[in-house]
Formats: sequence, C-alpha cells, structure tokens
Amino acid sequence: MKRYQREIRLFTSLLFGSLVSLSPLPATDFFVAPVAVEDADGSFANPWSIETALKHPQALNPGDTLYLRGGLYSAPDRLLFRSRVQGADGKFITIRPWRRERVRIDGGLEVLGAWAVYQELEIFNSRTLRITAQPGPFPSDIVQPAGITVYAPNVKVVNNIIHDTSTGLASWKDASDNEFYGNIVYNNGWMGPDRPHGHGAYMQNKDGHKLLIDNVVFNQFELGLQIYGTSNTFLNNFYLEGNILFNNGSLGGAYSRNLLLGGTIRAASPVVRDNITYFPTNRDHGGENNIGYYAFGAGCSDLRLENNYFISGSIALTLFDCTVSSFRGNTLLGSTRAFSSSTYPSNTYLRPADRPSGARVFVRPNRWERGRAHVAVFNWDRADRVSVDLSGTGLEKGDLFEIRDIQALDGRPVLAGIYDGQKVSIPMTSTAVTAPIGTVPNPLQHTDREFGVFLVRKSGAATRTESETLGLRLEAETASLSQGSYPVSEPAATGGCAIGAMNTSALAAIRFELPLEDEYAVWLRVRAPEFPTPSFAASFDDGWTDLSTIPSGTMQWQWVRLNGEGESPDTRLYPRISQLTAGQHTLNLKFESTDLMLDSIYISNDLYSVPPELVSDSGAMCVTPESIEQ
Repeated sequence: MKRYQREIRLFTSLLFGSLVSLSPLPATDFFVAPVAVEDADGSFANPWSIETALKHPQALNPGDTLYLRGGLYSAPDRLLFRSRVQGADGKFITIRPWRRERVRIDGGLEVLGAWAVYQELEIFNSRTLRITAQPGPFPSDIVQPAGITVYAPNVKVVNNIIHDTSTGLASWKDASDNEFYGNIVYNNGWMGPDRPHGHGAYMQNKDGHKLLIDNVVFNQFELGLQIYGTSNTFLNNFYLEGNILFNNGSLGGAYSRNLLLGGTIRAASPVVRDNITYFPTNRDHGGENNIGYYAFGAGCSDLRLENNYFISGSIALTLFDCTVSSFRGNTLLGSTRAFSSSTYPSNTYLRPADRPSGARVFVRPNRWERGRAHVAVFNWDRADRVSVDLSGTGLEKGDLFEIRDIQALDGRPVLAGIYDGQKVSIPMTSTAVTAPIGTVPNPLQHTDREFGVFLVRKSGAATRTESETLGLRLEAETASLSQGSYPVSEPAATGGCAIGAMNTSALAAIRFELPLEDEYAVWLRVRAPEFPTPSFAASFDDGWTDLSTIPSGTMQWQWVRLNGEGESPDTRLYPRISQLTAGQHTLNLKFESTDLMLDSIYISNDLYSVPPELVSDSGAMCVTPESIEQ
C-alpha cells in the first residue's frame, strides 16, 4: 500500500507539474505568421516565419511563449517541420495559437528540443493518396509523416487536433517524461495490399514515465493506442488515464484494437486507469483491447488496471501473461480472453446480451483549460437526448459555452448557450462525420446513438485589459436601407427612430470600424410581437448566415443576441460569435418578418457583457440618412 501511495504521489506531481512549471514567470511573447515580413524580429508587428521560429532563434529563451497567428502553415512538400525549440529544466517554451485563432499545419511536426509545450494546433496532411499497392509499413507512394513525433525528453503535447496523417502521435524510447494530454486524434493511416496501416499513437519508452491522459482516439485505419516494441526496445512505465478510444480500425474495414499494450519485450509497470473504450455491442466483430500482446507477446509485469470501462460486442479485454498488482473497479462488457474472471472478482463482467439500461456519462474536465472537457455518453436506452452535468468542468454561471460532436468537429455545435449551472440536454441523434481527406476504401459512419463523445468548451475570448475591451453602439437608422426597409418614428426607440420592413426581402447594411482584431458578439434591440419570430438573416461583409431569431415575442423593446440555427428548437442556445479583423466592416441584415422593428446594434469583444441601458428620446425627430436606396 505504501508503494502504491508513493506511485500515486509521483503521478500526481507529473500530472500537475506542467501547471506549476507554467505559472507566470518573467518571459517574452514572440509571434509567427503564415506570411512573414522582411527583417522580422518575432514581434507582433514583425512576426517570424514558422521555419525561422522552430530553428530556435537566439531571442527565444526558456519560459517564453511562441504565438502562431491563425492560418495555414504548409510544410515543404507537405512533409515535415522540425522544431529545435528548447527550454530549460522547469522552464518550458510554449508554442500555441494567438488567442483563439485557428492554426493549421499541413504536414508533420518533429520535436527535437526538450522542455517545450505544443498546444492547440491542428495538424493534418492534405495528400489524398490513401491506398497503395505496396505492402509493408513504408510504401514509397504514401509519404504522409506522423502528426507529431517526439524524439526529445520533457515535452508536452496538449489539446491538439491531429488527423489524416500516417500515425497521429509518436514518441520513441529515449523521449522520456513526455506527456500527451487532451489531444483529439482521428482518420489516420492508409490501406495496403497486406492490411491496413497507421495508428492513433505508436509509442515506446525506456526511462522515466510516459503519460497519455484524456486523449480521444478514434477511426484510425488500424489501432488506436499501439504501445508496442520488439526485443531491442523498451515498454517501461506507461501511464494511461482517462483516454476515450473507439471504433479504431473502422477506416481499414474491420474493427481492430482500441488499445494494444505489449510486444515481444515485456511491458514493465504499466498503469491503465479510468479509460473508456467502445466498439458496437450489436454483433461480434473482432474489436478488442489487448494487454500483454496475445498470442505472440512477452506479457507485462506489475500491471495496475483500475476503474476502466471497456465495451465491445466482441472481446472487452485480452490479458496475456501479466503479473498484476491491482485489477479492480473495471466494467468489462463483452467476452474476455487469456484470463479467468474468477481470478479478479472485484470487477463487473457483462455480456452484450446483458447490456445496461439508462445512461452512463463520463465527464473529463481539462486540466489545461477552464471550461473544457471531454464527455463520453453510453446511451443504453438509445434516447434522443441525454442529460449531462457540466458543473465540474470549470464553467461558471454566465459563461458562453458550446458542445461539439467529436465525430464532426468542423460541423456546427450540437448545443451552445449561456451556462446557467443546470444540467444540459445533449442530442444523441447526430449522423454527420468529418470525412477523411482523400479516397478511402471504407466510408465512415457515425456511431449509433448508443454511444457518443463530445467536446465542451467555454466559447469566450481571452481575458482582456480594460483598454482592450470594446463596446460599440450603432443606431439602426444610420444604415443603408433597400428593398423595402424604411425608417419609422418610434417614441420608445433611442433617438426616437427605428427601422422596419415592408417585405421579407428588406435589407439594412450598417457600416462601422473596429480598432483591433478579436472575437465579437452582436446584440440587436428589437421589437416583435409574434413568437417564434424569425428576425434576420445576417452576415459580416459578405455571404449570409442562417436565421437569427428572438427568444420571445413581446410588444416591448428587448435586446437579443445574434444567433443561428433558426429552424432548431434550441435556437436560443446558439449565440453567433464572429472573428473580425481591425478596420472597416459591414453588418448586413435581411428582415425575415414584417412585424419586426430594429432600434440599435451593440457590438462587443466582451462576450459576457450585456448592452448598456439606452435612453429613449421621444422628442427626437426621426432623421433618415441620405443613403437610403429606393
């Protein structure tokens, strides 16, 4: 027991050491952009190229942060960027996007420098060839690199999205004390004539520990997590906690292994705790978890297998030639192989025919980002919706949040809104999936409503200083009006003037200028007596979004947040947040109801603020702009 407690303290220090070491220190921020400027010095105004930054320029010191501006970074020939960025003991250099900008790297990333954190990057490969006639692991025509390959010790890979590469994550035997946390890994690999190839992660380890925590790994061509090695390598001290692994092998045409831990060298002291794995329960299809590498492996020693939830219509767990320190608290639905359940009675063993009822929900809060979490839902009754408690995620009342289906990350949120502290109702009827890049032999399908995985995020922007907080109020009558929109005197409106519509083609275009690039929310002061009332189709600058609606009809003026999903029963839950550059913009509004009137617009980068109270002026004259178009 004392030994076990010492190990838990060790793992706790490893898990939370990243947060301690990244606490505020005297440091400098540097910047990278997809298109660098001449005489770049890494400043915000003169950013480096990514190639320059990853070569570790002299200006970059331990404790600094390297911010990547949003956009696409294409590696030469879509192959590799090599990073030599290196911090010092306890002083990590962090490479991450600026604010919430989306950074996409087309190609792989090789990490050669220690004491570095790679965070919130999207890494993929745009090459479309996914089928080859060449057998083996190194076909000459399939040249996608791995997403992130780590060769250095003391590296943390955190909250990245990695897809459509050869293998998502790789870390080899000498890269000790690596941590892979919160990553989402999918659609990796290719098809050969011999078999499918490519895994979510492929790893080995000699010294120190290797941590894989709270990653979501699904829909590879072959395996999910492959912790495997032959007799000339090492599989020591792997710690797996809170990973969600499902349907790996699906792109290869047959469910494979969500987890393989073992090889022809004995795996020493693995800890496998609180992980969640799933293959469909409706048939025997071959999907499994395999610890010890049955039937050809050397097994494992000093295994701790605790509180996992392994679900499969085939084999929930194969445990081969392992000495066990702890095997308890696990739920295994499916058959078992190479061990007897009576040997380890402190677990729940179920057959697919004995599937539970109700719902089992797992919420895994993110230790690096407040308000972020992975949610796995086992919807045993196949209900349309499941109630989920998000109170432990770090969300606070008043926070904006969104919930995305992991299997369709680029789609719209399945739920979004302002968090009120109550349970949320997540729909389980989604069928959309993120399509693989290129041609694959086996089309993807969304999991049955029996199982779903979701990403929860606080959808607000970073904390700003008072000088960076902007609130801009615009009067509707200053808009350019056309196609049936018109100004109207309205005593309860600010300035005594509003605009209305004679038909549902009426347009209003409101021009404004922003001093800085940021995320912005838009509020509209409207009056509409009907409920539900479609209010506007809306866009910034060009193109039209889906409808924005008001939450209730009333003859009183009210502020409503510009939202989306006008046809959805959850329309109130979709605030529209727009990334806008500094400079001139136009907000285009098209009336969808002739019963609607618009008074004022409020645009702010404080996504949690509400518009200030406006004072009406019933004595004011409604003056129409000269720019009205007849």
